[in-house]
This record gives sequence, structure tokens and C-alpha cells, in this order.
Amino acid sequence: MQDFAKMVKAYPFDEGGHQEVYAKIIVPDFILVDDDKVSEKPNDTRIERNIDENEHVDLQITLINKTMHELDMHVFNEENPNIIARYSDIKVKYKPYFYEFFTQMKRKDICDLIRKTGAWYTCRFADQSEQSAVTGEISFKGDIFFSASPFQRSVKTLIIIDTDVPDCIKKDTYHTYCTKSAVINKKICTCGGCRYCEMINILIYKTYVNNYSIRVYNVGQGNCVYIHGHPSPPYRGANPPRILFDIGYSTQFGSEVLKSPYYDRMRRHVFNRMKPDVVILSHWDMDHIIGVCLASKRIFEKPWIAPDINTLTDGEKSFGACRLARYLHSKGKLFLIGDSFLDKQVFDGKSFELWRGNGRNLKLNRKNNSGLIIVLKSRTHALLPGDCEYNALPKCINLDNKRYEYMVVPHHGSDMQYPSSPKPKPDYEEHHAVISAGGAYGHPSCANKCKFLTCEMGYTVTETESVTHSIFIQSLSKPGKIVMYDAGHRAKYRI
Repeated sequence: MQDFAKMVKAYPFDEGGHQEVYAKIIVPDFILVDDDKVSEKPNDTRIERNIDENEHVDLQITLINKTMHELDMHVFNEENPNIIARYSDIKVKYKPYFYEFFTQMKRKDICDLIRKTGAWYTCRFADQSEQSAVTGEISFKGDIFFSASPFQRSVKTLIIIDTDVPDCIKKDTYHTYCTKSAVINKKICTCGGCRYCEMINILIYKTYVNNYSIRVYNVGQGNCVYIHGHPSPPYRGANPPRILFDIGYSTQFGSEVLKSPYYDRMRRHVFNRMKPDVVILSHWDMDHIIGVCLASKRIFEKPWIAPDINTLTDGEKSFGACRLARYLHSKGKLFLIGDSFLDKQVFDGKSFELWRGNGRNLKLNRKNNSGLIIVLKSRTHALLPGDCEYNALPKCINLDNKRYEYMVVPHHGSDMQYPSSPKPKPDYEEHHAVISAGGAYGHPSCANKCKFLTCEMGYTVTETESVTHSIFIQSLSKPGKIVMYDAGHRAKYRI
């Protein structure tokens, strides 16, 4: 049996001796709608005003090649007998993989590139002896992430050779990765046998406790939160439920957390040891999902709950995210929360609530603001909003109407719209806010951390960047208990 990574062939050579790939730009968060000439879908390409156009920002380009295209078509469609014969043993070793390219460009150059050429490209990798791109060609130097066992990261130069890709690639990838049958749009159901009822039963079974502890890992510019339930009588002694909220890792170009030994330590001692009962994704951005390539394969046997990926535009979803969703769907483990739940509650349990943001374009974009949100209830309350900004939270749980003793700050503490009249903190209570950020893009912003969270809301703010392992909220039934852990998983200090 061939090795899976060799089957996938990240760097195949075409007839001309070049390593040809198909590429799609993931439209950055700062881009807003500008004109109809830029894209087929107006939400795909947008230009924000009042910004520093010369600022260098991270750009993600998601990649696929002919071999990957054929492999995924076989695994998920099984329609082509020639492909089936060629890759007869692929399903035994197959697992979702990522093939992504991260670089940095000036804001204005990204906008100009998308305006002139669109988001799809045929590209090739520069040869080692090639010092610069051929005249007239556009090139990028950046980090390649390839995760088809083992996880590989390398620096390469990507050269655009055509501003389009074969129509069959666009058409086939849409059908190959379609997961519309996993979408749940029922708000009320009593049949007991549909996907909605199945998901509700999973959440009821996994959230029967009345107390939780929360661990927020330092994964750089990303999000990874492990929630442990603590059973009380009459359930004491039962296996405590574990919920993983996002499994992200930094994809920031040149990030320190991508380098050994920190990366190797996180892979061995964090991701590979996780044993969640259910995985909930706030949304499908890479910094919220790419850690899955470092986790054990048993994580794919657990239920996954996430927002509907099918409603995202081409420029909002990577091939890796689509591949992960399709693989989970093929195993019957994927529950996608449809747009009928926007600004509404998905699940209301004894100590656990699941909501979806309103999906409005505010300071952040629709993709962030339509994400899933967790509220934990015990003697104290905790808010885990993913990347959903404050004013995109449903009215029943936003900061104008509710106060949380613990909060994981949305979108890495970036600048965003703030509540007009947030509920004040009682003087006798201590409240904590945790920011999961890696120092990129100016996160956390001073306006959010200092002015809003500290001065206006009265939170004690802690950043994951200040620790080498995690920030641990010990118990929601005992307010004011936070422990900082270093790389050896030793308690560094307590707050």
C-alpha cells in the first residue's frame, strides 16, 4: 500500500517540468464591497476605506492540483472507474489534509490583484535555481502548509501563470465538497429521528453537568478552547463530558509558534492527546480548524457541529476546510447549522447554550459574525463567542443585556463595534477576560483591551501570548480562579 502523502503528491511535475497547481485567494477580512467588476459575487471582493494601504498583511492562497482533485473525487463521489482503479487503496489511509500558501502583501496590492485578475489562478512553484519570476508574471514568496502525513511546512515561491483555471476544476470541486444534506434548518422538531433531533440528543447527553472548567491554549493567532464538564450527584463518578470549541493554530506568516520546539510540544502533548466527546467549530477560518492535522485520527469519529459552510462564497472558504467538512459528512459526523438559526438559539440546555451570530457585516465581516457562540452556566457564567463581535451577538446574550464573569474575547481582541450601554460590573465581583492572540495585525487592540474591557467593563484581562501553554479557568462554580500554565504544564501563577 502506498504512503498517503505520496499518493497526494503535493509537488507533481507537469509536462513542461514545472510544479503546477491551481490556486484560489481567500479574500481577507478587511476587504469590503467595491464594484461589480471585481467578482462574480459581490461579497467576494471588497475594499475597506480609511486604512493604511501600504501596510503589509497576511494573505492566504488555498491550493489544489490534479492529483488531489482526482483523489478527492474518488473518495467522495466514486463516479469515475478509472480513478477508482488507480487509487483503489486510498480510502484505507485517507484523512482530511490541508494544502495552503501564506504570504504577506500590501493591502493595496491585494485589492489591485483581485480587481484585475479575480480570485482563481493557475500557478507553478519556482525552481530552486530561479531567482525571480519570468517577466510579466506575478510571484509570491511564502509558507506552504501541507498536512497529508506528516505535517510539512516549507518556504517556496508561487508564480501565477494564468488568471483562470479549467472550468472542470471549479465545477467538480463544488460538487465534490458539497455538504448541503448535512445542513440543519429546523427550529422546532419533535420527530426524534431527524438530524436536528440527533444533534440535540448529543448535546443533551454531553452537557448534563452543572459545572465546567475551561482551558484556553496558546496557539498563537488562533483559537482552541477545551471545555471539561464536572459531574455532581447523582452523576458523580460518570465520565466527565469534554467539548472542544475550535481546534485552531496560528497560520501567521513567520509566526514563532510554527517553529520547534514549541510546535512539536503542542503536537505531542496537546492536540494528539485531546479526547473530546464533541467538537464545535465557531466558523471555518484556518486559524480555527488547522490544528486538526496535528490531532489523533480518533477525533474524526466524534460529532462535529459547525455553521453551514455551503453558504460561504468561493473567496471565503479554503479547499482544506471544504475537504474536512466533506470527510466528516461522509462519516455521518457533521451537523451544519443553517442560516435559519442566524441571530437565534440553537440549543438550550441545563448549563450549556449554543447560539449563532446575526451574520451582519459590521466592523468584522459576515463570515465571522455568523459563527457559533457558546454560553456556559453555573454559579458564574462564561461567554465563548469565537470571532463573533460584540454587536453581532444575539440580543438575549449580548453585553447590553447580560454580564459574564468569564469571557474569551472575540476575534483575538481586535478593534470592533462596541455595545452602546454594556451591563456594569458589580463592585464586589472580579471578572476575567481571556484574549487568544499571537500579536499579529495589532491584536489585541488598545481600544478593545484597555478602553473597553478594562476601563469600561472592569475585566481583568489576560493574554495567551503571556504563557507558553494555556490559561485555565478552574471552575465556574468558584469565581475568580484562573491559573497560568507554562510549557511543562506546570502552574506558573494564579490570578
